[in-house]
Amino acid sequence: HSQQHQEVKEEEKVAVAPPAEKKEDACCSDDECDDAHCGADKAKEVETFIASLPAPAQEAVRKLQDLQKKTEDLNKQFLEEKKALEAKYEKLNLPVFEERAEVVASNSIEKFWLTAMKNNPMIADSIEEADEAALEFLQDIQTNTNEKGFELTFKFKENPFFSDTVLHKKYIFAEEDGELIFEKAEGTQIQWLPGKNLTVKLVTKKQRHK
Repeated sequence: HSQQHQEVKEEEKVAVAPPAEKKEDACCSDDECDDAHCGADKAKEVETFIASLPAPAQEAVRKLQDLQKKTEDLNKQFLEEKKALEAKYEKLNLPVFEERAEVVASNSIEKFWLTAMKNNPMIADSIEEADEAALEFLQDIQTNTNEKGFELTFKFKENPFFSDTVLHKKYIFAEEDGELIFEKAEGTQIQWLPGKNLTVKLVTKKQRHK
């Protein structure tokens, strides 16, 4: 599966801007900033800077701005076509993945997904020893992409750690300057069975004799 958080390569941007000046009231803080207002102020500063350049330099800078705009437009087009291509092949892969799940389940292949995940260099390091006991009960993993990112669905057999048989994890991205930037992740609130929460480490304190 081609994940949408894969880096998008693009031409190195040429930044043309005036020297940074400290102005207390130039723009508001990140939390309070009005994007349109701050953007207009920044554009005005750039135009003032360009106007201060010699005529030949102004012409060169204008040309660079036009070329940068073309690069950004092409990259945006690339991302749109990439999304469509990923959606197409995700649909084509669906029956293959369903058949794989049936083969794994019908043959009772022990620790199939745990082994597969530990052999995947992208996620192997994120699997902690405490997780492995629960991941042994993992039966299938499904992926669904959407406009905002993708969602993973984990299907489990009945196990001694939590009552859930299906867990979901959503990865949400935002588009910034023609690139997809990871924004946040949302997951199912796991219903742990008493004393089986693998995210909590129980520490037994020895009582000192007086």
